[in-house]
Amino acid sequence: MFGDALASEEPRVQANPRHSPVRVWVRREDGEAPQYALRFDCDNGRALVRVLRGGVLVDAPATSRSVESGLSAEQLRTAVLVHVGPDRERSTFLFERLDEEDLAELPGLGWNELRCAHEEARWSCELRRAPAPRPPPSPVADAQLPEIALLAPSALSSSSAALAATVAQLQADLEAEQARCRALMERLADMETERTLVGRS
Repeated sequence: MFGDALASEEPRVQANPRHSPVRVWVRREDGEAPQYALRFDCDNGRALVRVLRGGVLVDAPATSRSVESGLSAEQLRTAVLVHVGPDRERSTFLFERLDEEDLAELPGLGWNELRCAHEEARWSCELRRAPAPRPPPSPVADAQLPEIALLAPSALSSSSAALAATVAQLQADLEAEQARCRALMERLADMETERTLVGRS
């Protein structure tokens, strides 16, 4: 059935799909020259990958899931994935939006799932863009700092003069209180002397 759908002159194209019928991943392989592997997985139907090798377009066997390895960046970008569903709907996936610089920066381990967007009766696959990391919040900017009133030099001079006047007044009051205490003690001493003299007479 799959081969008949691919060979059909008028294949049925999936109309207005909401979700991609195939999930696709890419991985950078270790080696001297940059090479990549392409992986796909489809729950319904089968798919194959067409890769240009030695100037010839080579079709891999149709299957529900497979991996194509040893691909250069150019082979990956020009590859075509064709999927045929159980009702003979055919979907075409292109990888021309994959940027060579972005591919070269992929981590060496793990698969990176591609984002598949349906545009003009085909699917365009591209790397998922991770959101830019947000800078950590500034503790100074986010903290609610108490308002500090800044005094002008003239205000500082006025405050110093008022403080000096207050200190001088307190000192004067203290001296007056000390004089009253001395007068009371002298009065008590005189009264004690008078009582002593009266007792002897």
